[in-house]
Amino acid sequence: MAGQTGFIMDFSVFALKFGQITKEEIPNNAAESMYEEWPYILADAIEKEPKCPVKTGFLSKSQGINKPIRPGGGGNITVSGGFTAKYAAKVHEMPESTNWSEPLSGPKFLEAKLIMYAQEYLESIAKRMQSKIK
Repeated sequence: MAGQTGFIMDFSVFALKFGQITKEEIPNNAAESMYEEWPYILADAIEKEPKCPVKTGFLSKSQGINKPIRPGGGGNITVSGGFTAKYAAKVHEMPESTNWSEPLSGPKFLEAKLIMYAQEYLESIAKRMQSKIK
């Protein structure tokens, strides 16, 4: 064909930046966003059925969130949280038939929220991640 023109694109800079983004920026963004979601998860464990027993007591105030862990800098990111009172796990696993002191309280008050609201938590994390993109 007569009159063809063209140009060559050098993607080497793009490839370097893309590698940095996928190996560092996106995972760091995800870890930070996951960490920021945990206070809402813990609040749900206290306020939504089945509620944490005695929402004004030591158990509900013993909230803890661990910093994100990225073993070996790999793709897995772990952010954990929960209640740190020594008896928290025992209360969490008490039977449904327990005479709970707080109305609408029950077992699995944290685990149940992670199951019931998983989609909402993931959407919230995704929105946080999206808002952090530069």
